[in-house]
Amino acid sequence: MGTPSSPEEGTPTSPSVPECDAQAFPQEAAQPQGLSEEPQVQEAPGVPAELPSRPGANQQAEEEEEVGEGSSTESCREELEAAAPAPATPTALISSGEGARGAARRLRAQQLEALTRVALMEQRVKELQRQRKELRIEMEVEVALLRGELAGERVAARREEERLRELLDRQVDATRGSQELREQEQRRLHQERERVEHLRQRLRDAEGQLDSQPEDQRERFLHGVQEMREQLDVAQRAYEDLEFQQLERESRQEEEDRDGPGASVSDPKVQELQASVAQHRRRIQVLEEQLGSLGEQMAAESRGLSRKKEEALQALTQERSRLFELSSLHETPGGDFSEPSQALTKLLFTQKTDRQLLVLQDPAAAATAAASSCLFSVHSSLQAPPTPPPRPSGPRVLDLRQHLERWGHNPESCPHVRVSGGCCRGPLVKMGGRIKTWRKRWFCFDRQARRLAYYADKEETKLKGVIYFQAIEEVYYDHLRCAFKSPSPRLTFCVKTYERLFYMVAPSPEAMRIWMDVIVTAADENHAP
Repeated sequence: MGTPSSPEEGTPTSPSVPECDAQAFPQEAAQPQGLSEEPQVQEAPGVPAELPSRPGANQQAEEEEEVGEGSSTESCREELEAAAPAPATPTALISSGEGARGAARRLRAQQLEALTRVALMEQRVKELQRQRKELRIEMEVEVALLRGELAGERVAARREEERLRELLDRQVDATRGSQELREQEQRRLHQERERVEHLRQRLRDAEGQLDSQPEDQRERFLHGVQEMREQLDVAQRAYEDLEFQQLERESRQEEEDRDGPGASVSDPKVQELQASVAQHRRRIQVLEEQLGSLGEQMAAESRGLSRKKEEALQALTQERSRLFELSSLHETPGGDFSEPSQALTKLLFTQKTDRQLLVLQDPAAAATAAASSCLFSVHSSLQAPPTPPPRPSGPRVLDLRQHLERWGHNPESCPHVRVSGGCCRGPLVKMGGRIKTWRKRWFCFDRQARRLAYYADKEETKLKGVIYFQAIEEVYYDHLRCAFKSPSPRLTFCVKTYERLFYMVAPSPEAMRIWMDVIVTAADENHAP
């Protein structure tokens, strides 16, 4: 019974070896096979011991069979051990290669994100620089305008004050002259009174001596007394006339003083000059207050832009440091990276930094400037193969005059607008951006240059600002009356750009409708497919 059991156990083991060899996990199958084969090899010598009665031929056959099974099992084990690493090596390589490529893709994605953030930060810094420059220029222009107007008001006020001073000096001289004349009349009246008193005293003395005169001299003395009486009468009448004139003059002066507080008020020219001087002084005070508030506003906005710029620079420095770290991680030895990553590394470390970003003169930014590169070139190197840029489409050929006539306008009947085939010119009142003051400007809508420019006057020599067609979003009437202190709310319209909102006032309703339809053509081109 023990003899056939051994071959039966060895028989199924030999075909199981190729099945294990064909499995996907050869190492796990080889270990149980080895464990099952070793007892079989040890069990075979025990079989003849249990059956000593078998013939020698059977025992020899069984021993040869057991030796054959053991050799076949050992050969199967060797084949399993040799075959086990063969399928494991490609799998490990594939998994490791896929992991490296995935890590490289993730790293490239992080680099793209970092590059995008750096580009946005650099653009933000440039935008803040541009805003600060525009703020400084606009403030300088506004300050210059206010100072010029203030200087003009001061000159006009000084001129009016000089004229008023001259008139007042003349009045003072006239008053002084009348006072001197009054004093002279008082002295003359006093002299006449003394003369009358003197003549009266002489007459009184002569009459007292008349009785004591001898008869032969009395007639002659009486004649002298008569002459003295006549002289007294003449002096008395002169004194009375002079006194009457003085009293009449004083009463007239009292009436003038009673009608008004002073002689200066009675003069209309003096009143006019005084009102003009007061108006100039009020205007000077308003301009000085505007100039002071403008300086404070400029300082506050400059501080705000500086703070935003410092924050943007700090963020830019952090993003550049992150970009450096990512680029250093990208330089792993033995890595199989693609051409975009190699181009990225090359551009990151070989391309020149945009030095114009360091106008801020920040040492920290200058120290990290080596991490900067031409980011748009980096992006283009990381994307698909470059394609030729599309050809810019030229501006539509549009005759402004014909366009306005089709819309029912008659440019010839509007004296405030000059319309040709490609241009529209005319005066408009524009509100300032930061300083809400209204200034009259000469506007020029040029379709060939694709811009709406405004000048200080119609000579078009001093350019004050430009609105390009691609920046114009929409044009609409200010029906909500949003314009700050508009000189004419019913003639106010708005030009909206991606940066700011322009408020403009036309000189007439027809001019406003023409300007709105003209500027709308630029906005329609931006929204056209």
